Amino acid sequence: MTGPPYSVKPYAKVTHIELPCDQGIRNDWKVPAMASIDGAVIYCRVSSDQSGRARSVSEQEADCRRTCEAEGWPVIDVVVDNDIGASRYSQGTRPGFLRLRALLQRGVVLVSWESSRITRKLGEFAELRDFCADLGVQWFVGGRLYDLNEPNDNYMLGIAAQNAELEVALSRKRIMRAKDRTAATGTHNGWMPFGYVRGPDGWTVDPEAAPIVQEAVRRLLAGDSLRSLAKEFAERGVPAPSRGVGRQGSGWAKIGGKGLRSMVLSPTYAGIHVRRRHDKQSGERVEISRTQGDWEPLITEGEHTRLVAMLTDPSRSRTWGSQVTHLLSGIAICEVCGKGVKHSNMKSDLRPRYRCPDSHVKRAADELDRHVESAVVEFFSDHVRAAAAMYGDDQAAREAAELARELRQQLDAEILELTNANISASTRARMAEQMEQSLLPKIEAAEAKARQVGNPVLQKFANGNTKEIWESLSILDKREVVRECLKVTILKVRVRNPRRAFDPDTVEISAKKTIPIDSDWWTKE
Repeated sequence: MTGPPYSVKPYAKVTHIELPCDQGIRNDWKVPAMASIDGAVIYCRVSSDQSGRARSVSEQEADCRRTCEAEGWPVIDVVVDNDIGASRYSQGTRPGFLRLRALLQRGVVLVSWESSRITRKLGEFAELRDFCADLGVQWFVGGRLYDLNEPNDNYMLGIAAQNAELEVALSRKRIMRAKDRTAATGTHNGWMPFGYVRGPDGWTVDPEAAPIVQEAVRRLLAGDSLRSLAKEFAERGVPAPSRGVGRQGSGWAKIGGKGLRSMVLSPTYAGIHVRRRHDKQSGERVEISRTQGDWEPLITEGEHTRLVAMLTDPSRSRTWGSQVTHLLSGIAICEVCGKGVKHSNMKSDLRPRYRCPDSHVKRAADELDRHVESAVVEFFSDHVRAAAAMYGDDQAAREAAELARELRQQLDAEILELTNANISASTRARMAEQMEQSLLPKIEAAEAKARQVGNPVLQKFANGNTKEIWESLSILDKREVVRECLKVTILKVRVRNPRRAFDPDTVEISAKKTIPIDSDWWTKE
């Protein structure tokens, strides 16, 4: 035999295989003919576009259009997914990729700059490949036309898809190892926050922007609202945060209270390096490590802790108006719904009241303010509860506060003993000066250590008459004292009061901070 027992026509023209007639066998198996190309759909994608100018996808589109022009394929549509990842680690959806199913049909060729632009997921690649193979859609990728019904072409595209997925996995592994290393050493990485500038040795404090961050934190802790503070910054024309090299800030008017909240909650400003990772089960980013950073903090860790507690409090409600002028607005809560009450001056009430937003409870504002002020005075009369509020739950701070108190008592006792001693006035003055030189530095050092995690407003109550100090405070400082120390709950009235007189029993006031029962504080006199 000099040749095959059957004849095969060229592949592009084959419709079926013909066997010799003398074998008496007919084969009806069909090989689909290669579809002609009537038009092209261009798909462009880039994972990260920090410039925001979509330069990469524009260059991809221009290259693909040149290919279509050279091949004589009319461009039916251009699908673009800019700044969206295509790997299994990417969280966003690609609207353009989802449109491809509606655009791809027989006679259409899918044109892309390279296979990794289409997808970096093997499962997604296999699904799209089978979809295109069933319709006879061909791919033009990386300068070559692929027929998905041809085994060799299918194999080559599969290898490219595996390489694309492997490239992402290896890159991610390197990035995660680098981030773990920087987290362990506290080295800064990622974008540089507002308030810092890049120096030769890393982040340095920006003398223009850092005071803005510090002012925002200080005033928020004092009771200013996020919205009013952002509005004031916009009116003053102070510099606003921006992202990206050379990009101008959008301004405080656009950033608003929500953007300001996101900014000040960053632990970076307290010099804390936080490592987070995406949790697949919850779909959220969770904290996995926290170390001391190697850059200069703008605020103390105590200020950061108080700010986080205040701004993430579930019972916190939005502030009504741009300036708070009432003691308990948004601080006292409703027993029924847990929402912060609002100061109301409706004509039907005859007098100002604090009212629940859902009208579950209401109380006379002036009487409730006076009742809470009495509770504040009583609160600071108990040095145990006052210390818990002023120095928090930090054991070292409490010990430092107790040491400062003991040293002051020692100094006062020695000076009193010296006053009663039968010695000359000059000798008495010299000995008193020596005592002060010996003890005052220790007292000041202990008080400074105690104040490291303390609230400056609450520190004012450390010495002096509580009532006088309270009356000297501004409304914002008074609100901070109440917010830090007391939980005020307005109870629903069970028995109607015909005289409508204020009943203190319908208001529940409790201390927010307590010291453990086994603490040494409970043994102090």
